[in-house]
Parts: sequence; structure tokens; C-alpha cells
Amino acid sequence: MKILVSTKNMPRDEWLAWRRKGIGASDAPILFGVDPFHSEMHLFLDKLNLLPEDEQSEAAYWGQQLEPVIAKEFAAKTGFRIRRKWAILQHSEYPFVLANLDYVVLDGNDGRAVLECKSTSEYRKADWDDRIPDRVMIQIQHQMAVTGADRAYVAALIGGNKFWFTREPIARDDEVIANILKREAGFWELVESKTPPLADGSDACSDLLASLYNDPSDNTIPLGPKALDLVVARQEAKERLGTAEIDVRLAENRLKQMLRYNEVGVIGEWRVAWKAVTQQRNGKEITFRRFTITAKGGDDEWTT
Repeated sequence: MKILVSTKNMPRDEWLAWRRKGIGASDAPILFGVDPFHSEMHLFLDKLNLLPEDEQSEAAYWGQQLEPVIAKEFAAKTGFRIRRKWAILQHSEYPFVLANLDYVVLDGNDGRAVLECKSTSEYRKADWDDRIPDRVMIQIQHQMAVTGADRAYVAALIGGNKFWFTREPIARDDEVIANILKREAGFWELVESKTPPLADGSDACSDLLASLYNDPSDNTIPLGPKALDLVVARQEAKERLGTAEIDVRLAENRLKQMLRYNEVGVIGEWRVAWKAVTQQRNGKEITFRRFTITAKGGDDEWTT
């Protein structure tokens, strides 16, 4: 591990410029398709500084502001000492692999451990049910790869009022780290050669393409042979999707036929509801029946 640059009192624009010199821990989940907000294409354009400058989002801003609060609470609950690390760190063998740690933990064992602090909305609380989200696990393994640490801790503030943390350390996984480094090396070759990655099927990639090419010209162009494969694949997928939608509607309608005038039916662990709902629409009161299926005792709607 090497210190690439100190970040203490560094302006945000300068910090972003340094981050573009390599792949950081928060970039790594994008390459494995587990970041819900960014695609590999987005990351590629960002590293080449080809995206319009975005102001820091409120969620990102408050996440940074809450990091010291979360770290302090982690220290209070565990009794461990923590220390802020004001630096961008660099892997000793792969100079494009970087890490900007939240904190290091002095937990009484040899060496130091990594601490990753997160704040997330109530909407994503299910991601933290008795497990560390995949995107966070990839982040901390990336950080351990850079620092050489053999363990890490995670602390999170969920919905502004629920504190979640790991009391026992997460162990370094060298097999996972090897896969992370291999994937990152392949991506960095694309960046250095300015070869765009193929678009993926994520919503994030769709949104990015729409924003990149939002001023079309009235042109018709020939497409290569690969386009035909994609057209056929799309049509086949749409046919499968159409069949699935029909199957869903068939099952729902037959369940409604069984319920008739009743609002709720139960079978095994399932609760089938077709309840009357009244809403105001365009100044008029409209009543309709809403169909849902839930696991008994659960809150999540499986079908609407």
C-alpha cells in the first residue's frame, strides 16, 4: 500500500480529479452489476471525464456529514478506537486500484482494520436484514486488497433512526479479492485504450444513454450484423414477457373468480386480497378493487 495523496482540506473538485486516476472502492460494485444507480458505461465515461459535471446529491452530502456520527457510535458500542484516514491509498502492485477509507479501527488485534460507514434510507432497509449488502461487501474487500488489512467492520444508519453494525470483523477473502482485481484490471484496460464497454440492461445504463443522446438528428444509418442478433433477441424476449403477463393475468382472474364478493381468501401461508379501495380522481370519488397477494403476516405485496 502507498499513499497516493493526502485529502485533508482537499476541495471536492480536486478530490474527484484524483479519483479519476483509478478505481475506488465505491466504483467496484458497479463492475459487478450490484450498484443500483450506476452502470459500467457511466463509470467508463466518468474516468475519462466525459460526463457533465454533476452537483453532489443531497443523499451523498448527508452521507458524508453523517460518517463521523456513525463512526463515533460504532466506537461507543464496540469499545474500539477509531482513526480517520485522510488519504487516497494505492495498491502496491496495481497502481490503478485506489481506496479512500472512512476510518481505520484499532480493535486490539495486530494491525488495523477497515471501517466502512453507511447511511441509507428506510426504503432500502431490507438490504440490511441480517446481512451485509453485496455492494458493501465488494467495497470492503476492495479496501482490504489495497490496504493489506485482514479484516473489516461495517456500520450503518438506516432511515435516520436505526443503527446497524458488525460486532465481529468480516474476514479478508483472497479468492474474492483476486476476482475483484481481475475484473478491475480488465476495465482499466478499456479506460486506458478509450474503448467503451458494451451497454448493459440496467435502468442506470438506459438513463445514461437517454441523457447522452438526447438531441437526435433526422438521419437513417445502416446497422451491422450484430444489430440483427439484438433485434431478434429483443423480439424473442418480448414474446416471452408477453406470455408471462398473460399467465399472471390468468392466475389473478381465476383467483378473483374464486373470491367473488369476498375481499380476502387464505391458502396455506398465502393471503389473497381483492379489496375495495376509494380514491379521489379529478375531483370525483372512484371505488375499485385492488388485488394483492402476500405471505401471511408479511407486509410486502407480491402482486398488485
